[in-house]
Amino acid sequence: GTLIYTLPSVATLLVIVMLSILAITILVRQQHYLRERKDFVSNMTHELKTPVSSIRLACEMLEDPSVEESEERRKRITQTMLKEVDRLTLLVDQVLQSSMMERGAIKSYPVELDAHEEIRDLSSAYAMKLTEAHGELVLALEAEHYRVLCDKIAFQNVISNVIDNSLKYRKEDIPPIITLTTRSDDTNLIIDIQDNGIGISRQDRTHIFDQFYRVHTGDRHDVKGFGLGLAYVQRAIQAMGGEVKVFSKIGVGTKMSLRIPFLTKDETGAESK
Repeated sequence: GTLIYTLPSVATLLVIVMLSILAITILVRQQHYLRERKDFVSNMTHELKTPVSSIRLACEMLEDPSVEESEERRKRITQTMLKEVDRLTLLVDQVLQSSMMERGAIKSYPVELDAHEEIRDLSSAYAMKLTEAHGELVLALEAEHYRVLCDKIAFQNVISNVIDNSLKYRKEDIPPIITLTTRSDDTNLIIDIQDNGIGISRQDRTHIFDQFYRVHTGDRHDVKGFGLGLAYVQRAIQAMGGEVKVFSKIGVGTKMSLRIPFLTKDETGAESK
């Protein structure tokens, strides 16, 4: 009779232990998420203050009667304001992206796109940024099939976020070289974005697609960002039916490989995926 009584007790104990471990795991993850979210809010609040105070200062400067006498000074102040408004808009967009991702509500309006054309348009916008950093954006658009079915804004955001990341985590002592290569296999357009930046550690690599996660940069405090970029990149690419892979080596650089199914034309000329 003792054995029959003991077995359920051991089983019950095991269930209690397993449930306890599960509860602790959930609690630790929740605490980690709340801490990251708190860091995000604190970081974002700090970032929003800068353009707001710059715009306020510029407005006060415009009210100075002496500004009216100097067209060049007035123009410079106005340009600063426009630049700061653009920065503010970008920050607000990132918060909206974050909010939509949490609700799983990234809206998508797929259209047929010429990926090479989109990349060329974006690269001209980044050429100036890279020139300022004494670097270079190299394009090698060699894919045979480069027409894709995806949301235009999402596609542009994905490429922009990856290039922004490469610029953000560049080395301080050497000019940034970002190489964007396209190729195609049997079904996918492959976009490889390679940089010569600081690289991502193995520990960071497992978390870079997590929302709010930011790569540790040691003593560098000039790296701005909220850990939204790559989380968005992964979700947007998955929504396009593709996948993202990351290859990186500390001190050498990082390559982000984006795979998106391309469009093929059958005999009737109709599009099929």
